[in-house]
Amino acid sequence: MDLAKKIVVSKWPNVYSMSQLDFNDWVLSLSVEDEDWIKRKVVNVLFKKRFENDKEVDLFIDDLNLYERGLLNKEKLFYNGIGSHFFSFNEQDNKGIVLNNKTLYDYDKNNFFEQAKIIDEYNGVFDKSKHDYKNLKLFHDWCRLFVDSKLVYGVLDSLGVYVYSILETFLDEKVDEIYPYEFVDGDDHGKEVEGGFLWDMKIDANGKEKQLDELKTKVYNDFFYKGFYDDVVDYCESLKLNTVFVKRDKDEDGISDFFVFVFSDKEIAKKIKFNNFYNDVTQNESNDWEKVNAIIDKYKEILSNKVSEVYKEVESNHQENVLQFKPKNKSIVVTESMMKSLNDLGKDDE
Repeated sequence: MDLAKKIVVSKWPNVYSMSQLDFNDWVLSLSVEDEDWIKRKVVNVLFKKRFENDKEVDLFIDDLNLYERGLLNKEKLFYNGIGSHFFSFNEQDNKGIVLNNKTLYDYDKNNFFEQAKIIDEYNGVFDKSKHDYKNLKLFHDWCRLFVDSKLVYGVLDSLGVYVYSILETFLDEKVDEIYPYEFVDGDDHGKEVEGGFLWDMKIDANGKEKQLDELKTKVYNDFFYKGFYDDVVDYCESLKLNTVFVKRDKDEDGISDFFVFVFSDKEIAKKIKFNNFYNDVTQNESNDWEKVNAIIDKYKEILSNKVSEVYKEVESNHQENVLQFKPKNKSIVVTESMMKSLNDLGKDDE
């Protein structure tokens, strides 16, 4: 971030001597025009360009590869992030989020009611009293920060959502074990039409397509995507672990790391302030992943039993249908007298 810092200080010298709180305020008050000016200067120096307008810069950024984008995002943290680790949401309205929400709990709760309002107003009128914010809802919220002199891409999840996501992968694998399938080209795939090409892919499950479809409907639509989700997130919230779990992985682009932040419940979210995000996380972090694994194993068993139950039902239904519609083949013994009678019938017609 040294480049961005030099560019900022060249125009705003007082930034160099600001306290952390004053610098946070300065970042949050920075205008869009000033942000664009800094970004253009950073891009020109970093990539040896001479862009004079923001449109050229944005078009150039769109074509950056992963490594180049990492270099740029690292510099952008200096004038986008807050706190000693320069925390920033990946959202376009990062500053609005941070200004309107002091803690992670505030953000999650407000976001829950905002989403509920959008849905309610689409269908009629928003009624806040009909919505119960009973557990943490964080669902793969992306962020960036600066840790140990490296850019970090992070994902914020509630414990319930983290467990549920792992279970979804587990369920996909279980279904694929029972009825292996792949997508193959349909008759019209790739056919030219006005404005482009047709996308026509179909599932090939080795003749078990109907069974696969029935299994998926009963396991996913009627179970996994319904009450099962609420059961998982409600259970995780009820444990009141009051902690943060963090998975830290090295990224492949050579410039950044990748962290997954898992927050156990609403109470821990109240302790995580955006202007002190990473420090608050580490102060409340637990390495006891066995607790998480125990929850995952508990629900894996439930899912395995459900899949086995539905599989037996599907196979039973299919066998019954086969027996029901299968034509009954009977052997007929034709005697000499029967042949004579048939011949006589033919003569009568003449």
